[in-house]
Amino acid sequence: LKVYGGLWKVTPIYGSIMLIVALSSMGLPGLNGFVGEFAILLGAFGAGFEGGAYAPMGGVWWAGISAAGVIMAAIYILYMFQKMFLGPQGEIVDEVQTHGHAIRDLNWREIVTVAPLLIFIFWIGLYPAPFFQLMGPSVEKLVAALQTAAMAMH
Repeated sequence: LKVYGGLWKVTPIYGSIMLIVALSSMGLPGLNGFVGEFAILLGAFGAGFEGGAYAPMGGVWWAGISAAGVIMAAIYILYMFQKMFLGPQGEIVDEVQTHGHAIRDLNWREIVTVAPLLIFIFWIGLYPAPFFQLMGPSVEKLVAALQTAAMAMH
């Protein structure tokens, strides 16, 4: 990571896009990662309420482990971003300049290519209902199949 330090000064557009993606991966509200993490944590916590009765070592335990994982992921993502983009200039800049090349920021074609991904990151984070409706029937079939298999095992 120390090799890539200080990239924000050299590639601010790339750094901005990476910041949005990193915050999404951490589950920042308003971005797509939050929707997924919230749904998973809610489902894990709800797993402790099977058949109307509360099973204390069921969902709360798994939700707690999942929440710890979310926190650890946020720590390493922030650490990575800090070391690559915000720290002192890394060795890679000197190496590239020694060979007569330059680290360049994203050009317009690369920005146009990445723009749809950024749109989806915000769209899913701010209005996930169409995506949940699209996958709802498949999820219901999967849950029904799993319940049938679980009953067959008992």
